[in-house]
Amino acid sequence: MKFSLPSWKKKSFVYLKKRSGNSLLAGGLLFLPAVIFTIFAVSQIFTPINDYLARGSPWDISFNDTIARTLLNMVFLVPPIIMFIASYLQVESHSLGFKISIALSIGFLFGAIFNVTNTYLLLFSMAFCILSGITGFGERKKTQTTKNSPIVTEKVAQFGLRLSGVLCISTLFGLLAYVTVRGAQFLSWNFITGNALDYGTIARRVAGLELGPIGGIRDLILGGLLVVGFCELIAIPLGLGAAIFLSEYAPDNRFVSALRFFIETLAGAPSIVIGLFGFTFFVKIAGMGVSLPAAGLSLAIMILPWNIRVAEEAMRAVPQAYREASYALGAAKWQTIKRTVLLPASPGVITGILLGVGAAFGETAVLIFTASGMGTTSLPSHISLIGGQGQSMPVLAVWILGAYKYVIPPTGTGITATTVWEEANVAYTASLVLLIIFFAISVGALILRNYLAKKTRGA
Repeated sequence: MKFSLPSWKKKSFVYLKKRSGNSLLAGGLLFLPAVIFTIFAVSQIFTPINDYLARGSPWDISFNDTIARTLLNMVFLVPPIIMFIASYLQVESHSLGFKISIALSIGFLFGAIFNVTNTYLLLFSMAFCILSGITGFGERKKTQTTKNSPIVTEKVAQFGLRLSGVLCISTLFGLLAYVTVRGAQFLSWNFITGNALDYGTIARRVAGLELGPIGGIRDLILGGLLVVGFCELIAIPLGLGAAIFLSEYAPDNRFVSALRFFIETLAGAPSIVIGLFGFTFFVKIAGMGVSLPAAGLSLAIMILPWNIRVAEEAMRAVPQAYREASYALGAAKWQTIKRTVLLPASPGVITGILLGVGAAFGETAVLIFTASGMGTTSLPSHISLIGGQGQSMPVLAVWILGAYKYVIPPTGTGITATTVWEEANVAYTASLVLLIIFFAISVGALILRNYLAKKTRGA
């Protein structure tokens, strides 16, 4: 019976046979500490999980502590991943291999000096990285290789990009999972459509000191929608008008370039700064008080640069040939913009507007100063469009901040860490509703964009 190796083993054997002895040695010198460091990292990651299970998996603040420690310990996976990549580069005689090895050895030395983690492991890894770097550098000098393989560079780049994608997606789904797990406890139709939500009532009823439902967030949702609606009534026409001017009418000179620069700068301005401006100008100087107009105008200032930039880029993406064909048929400038430019640009414009609506609905800093205090949960009996005192608007995002920040341990018996934990879960339930609303807006923007894109293609 003839013995034959599996195909993957054959390929591996052929691959290694083609490499020089020094390259394999340099790669192996990095591979060994990479494996040992990986084992150490995995043990560190599972240590807080084992401690949590040993305590009986309590559903309280220790759950947060376990997640935080586990995520923090995942940092220990970074050095072995880099060492595995450098090991592959060393085997391929790539110049980055010995450079990364030397850089790693310096990093491990500083880690050992400042006692970042296991000193012996760091010194052990440092020694092997130095040996690998020297061996790899000697091989490069010996063979006088000056060019790196583009295939190897491409593979390393692809790995880095895939790893970045996995990390981003994992972070997103981890966030959604955490909010869902903590928020599902109080999620119900009555929580969405009910009203009369109060910090003290939540504390007493969660603790079992008072019977009845905890209340609902109906007015918080309606208040947020009213504020965002008022904001967009101002931001959409102004933003679209400014975008049309910049895209179709503005000359290409330094003034217009400076104007675009300031618009982009304003788009990145911290929301707390806009909130302070809104409080100073609209609430105090204009005498609107904390009200719907003050909040809407302040949010419009924050959203306006986004609307301008998205709309302008969507219109600039329309081919110039469309405009020239319209002019050739005798259409005037405004007719061309209205019928030839705005329609093809409408998917991008509307998508940007709807995403701006989602961002405005979840805004907190601006609305703390201009809409309401954190305890406001009911719409005023009458809403003035010119502002004034007594017009505080309930907003969901602001209430969530207050609900989590001001957890009230109620006086009485039966108050435990779990009770306070569950009280804070109400804020996560409201956060879950906020995420659902934002998801609905995003899906609506996607559907509308696709519909308008098909319509414009058909036209």
